[in-house]
Amino acid sequence: MTLNKPVWANNHDSDSEDENDYDGYNANRGYWAYSCELMRRWFCRFCQRKKRANVSQMVLVILAFASIAQSYEVQFHTHAGRKMAYRYVAATTPTPAVANILCIHPVGIGISSWFFDKLNADLPSCNVLSPDLRGCGDSEAFVPEEDGMFFPLDWTRQVEELCKELSWGESLPVVILAQGGIAPVALQLGHRGKLENIQRIILTSPPTYETLTKPISADEYGLNYNILTFPGLKQIFTRILMNRGAIKFFSNLFLFSQSADEDFLSKASRDAEQLWRINPVFAFNAGALITRSWEEEIESCGKLGLVIISGEKETEERRLGRDFGSNCTNVILEDGLNVIPWEQSRALASIIMNE
Repeated sequence: MTLNKPVWANNHDSDSEDENDYDGYNANRGYWAYSCELMRRWFCRFCQRKKRANVSQMVLVILAFASIAQSYEVQFHTHAGRKMAYRYVAATTPTPAVANILCIHPVGIGISSWFFDKLNADLPSCNVLSPDLRGCGDSEAFVPEEDGMFFPLDWTRQVEELCKELSWGESLPVVILAQGGIAPVALQLGHRGKLENIQRIILTSPPTYETLTKPISADEYGLNYNILTFPGLKQIFTRILMNRGAIKFFSNLFLFSQSADEDFLSKASRDAEQLWRINPVFAFNAGALITRSWEEEIESCGKLGLVIISGEKETEERRLGRDFGSNCTNVILEDGLNVIPWEQSRALASIIMNE
């Protein structure tokens, strides 16, 4: 598989009849990047002929514009017979990349791999891989009435297979980054040992140690899930939650230290337009990832190098509750709350690069 093969190429070259029909929006993003590339080439040829300084400056603008578009390109692979999406952003520095960063996005209304767009820009010397977990973003839907899932094992297997296809970790050290309650996926990736050359695992705003090691019962999870998905109530919850007003309200209340910015709200609202994306959110909020203890995985990942990052705006109780043992490094970032890769991308990039 070619790492940098964009969507527009997939749409023209694929033998799959449903490739063009998958989303529509994905293809537009690919064609947008393609258009930027054509514009860049045209201006470069024009500059070579005219050698005008002002045109050269315009070329630089187009180049920057095209690099921004690159972060929106969605690529696809197949896992367990299902189409899964991911973003790959290659290092942009003249020198070779120094690390591979594997980003696992949180599960929430309208959230997918775009969550790491700001961080991508602050890691120019790294290759960054951000999968859309099944049921999220541009990956195939999770419809519990048709096909069940093992949480979080199926997500973990999805990421492992993608990394294997892309030979992720064969030549460069890998840093795994996971935001919020999706931490068990990162812990499972580290513990299972199927991903090569893991250098560190970084968890931003993860659940407390007690939450991860004292699981809820299967009965409690089942009750929570049945309430959220009860016929009639599910449709009401979905319509209420998956609109811009609700996204803004809950983002300001729980996620941001100040208030959610327009870019975040626009992207989350856009991804929330397809109502089936609520299914993994309901499962996650019901407690699907905390029905077992992760103590063994925490201990195993501590030997690899485990970094826990909290935001200064979080409650002291939550920060103190993230004592994951002597092998764990705890870092507190100023002004951060529950979306550190978005709010504090530059500071987080410095930690990732071990500066």
